[in-house]
Amino acid sequence: MLEGKGFYIWNINKCEHGDVEEIAGKAAVAHFSHVLIKIADGTDDHNLNLVPPLASELKKQGVEVWGWHFVHGSDPTGEAQKAIQRINALDLDGFVVNAEGAYKNKHQAADTYMRILKNNVQLPIALSSYRYPTVHHEFPWDEFLSQCDYNMPQVYWKENHNPGEQLRRCVREFQNLKYKPPIIPTGAAFTEHGWTATASDVKEFLQMAKSLFLKGANFWEWENCRTRLPREVWQTIRNYEWEPISTSVNTWGRASEGDAENKIVERYIQALNTNSNTQVAELYASDAAHILPKRTIQGKANISNWYLLFFNQIFPNAAFQLKGVSGSGSSRHITWTGQSSKGDITNGNDTIGIRNGKITYHLSHYTITQAAAVHTKYKVTAYSLNLRDKASSNSQVIGTLCKDDVVSLLNKSQDLYWFKIKTPWGLEGWASHKFLVPVQDGEESGQGDDPPWLRIAYQERGVKEYSGDADNPRIVEYHKSTTLNHSYANEDETAWCSSFVNWCMEKSNYEGSDSALARSWLNWGRDGNKIQLLGGNQSHEVNISGQDKSNLLSYRWPGNYEG
Repeated sequence: MLEGKGFYIWNINKCEHGDVEEIAGKAAVAHFSHVLIKIADGTDDHNLNLVPPLASELKKQGVEVWGWHFVHGSDPTGEAQKAIQRINALDLDGFVVNAEGAYKNKHQAADTYMRILKNNVQLPIALSSYRYPTVHHEFPWDEFLSQCDYNMPQVYWKENHNPGEQLRRCVREFQNLKYKPPIIPTGAAFTEHGWTATASDVKEFLQMAKSLFLKGANFWEWENCRTRLPREVWQTIRNYEWEPISTSVNTWGRASEGDAENKIVERYIQALNTNSNTQVAELYASDAAHILPKRTIQGKANISNWYLLFFNQIFPNAAFQLKGVSGSGSSRHITWTGQSSKGDITNGNDTIGIRNGKITYHLSHYTITQAAAVHTKYKVTAYSLNLRDKASSNSQVIGTLCKDDVVSLLNKSQDLYWFKIKTPWGLEGWASHKFLVPVQDGEESGQGDDPPWLRIAYQERGVKEYSGDADNPRIVEYHKSTTLNHSYANEDETAWCSSFVNWCMEKSNYEGSDSALARSWLNWGRDGNKIQLLGGNQSHEVNISGQDKSNLLSYRWPGNYEG
């Protein structure tokens, strides 16, 4: 069973000046369990005469030697024969197939290569390819992964510095495929096109891999890391202690290791780290009860909806760590911690009841400590400023800021052009610094003079309908402020623009129309002379957008509002 830290080598002669003893010595000091060396490219040899002496030195240090083969798919039989030839000539512990774009839409070629390889070698086999299968659906995932013992996706967070988030998505996507060999991801320890992995990046990557209960982690690539990156990147990887999964969690119970009850705890934390409500809910029995300090949730479907709310609004972008397990038989007590963009949990304390490998009851207690406030604030100078998911003008727009919005600075891109910011309603993204100016502590945004219901509406920006059958509990709450029939009020697909306005009015202590019908506001309150283009159910979310006057039926204010 492969477990621990590993590093890829492309060209041996460029690593430590080709000194194989030096390479092996540094691998041993870094406590690498394995090193992955390129041995072939297509039907050609690679590092032809250099692999045997390096493999010998690595094995003297107790480091496993894996060979990797970059394949093209134009001659799958020839490539498989080359792989077999190199494996037979070398003293390897494992073999990695590196298949990428050249193999897209080549399902038969992939099947041929893997079938010949699998029938002729006895080594464990791994696949090294893309990190997100949903983005590369043309790739023959089934043909490769069905014959592999491990999956080593390339989780390269190029142009970003969010390895934990990307690894979590990677694991979540691969868990949805038909074939699911254990994942040992490969992280970025290189520089390319002006982008450079940082020491904090690689540490976050390793920590997330451990939190997801992955057995190991690799990095690409030795020569690039050792000669082109700051020294602290290598040092961080070298000094990171990778304890085996079996000893990294403090267990006091008498139950035997690996039984169904202990496995459910491990799978629960792993599922939490995917931030997927469906994967967490799959661990519960159909009639399970989840007991929280202020509510009890009954049934698997309702528990799934609760986790959807938890991951999206209460504790978003979260990472969890299991701290301890105790108990025996059908009951387990666990302690855990979590970190998210909205704060930390340091006192997670749960009791879990288990029957037939499923959670039947779950008593959970925790408190969220709010994240420390960021004091560096900026005001938007443009009338409309796009908020993007990456520090690039080619990235996806995830929101829009308005003139005089005040945001908190979280980070800056290396060229200082892009600022990572957080909006007052909790949305995080990147915006151009050209339209942001610093504000003094205590300076208020333009929202300070707005009526109370509008300030409440601002805080709801970003609330949107959930895809699929799930319903956003926040939108359901909007509906339930009205007299809408119960069966319709429980669905976020029901038009909710009027419900949103009614909810905002009630939250600001003004009487609304109590109706889910938009025209109910025509005879409500008194005429207003201000236009506020902020609403619910606008393109299926709460946002600010320009609207033609012909689309607006009336402008209304509460009759007793003075402002």
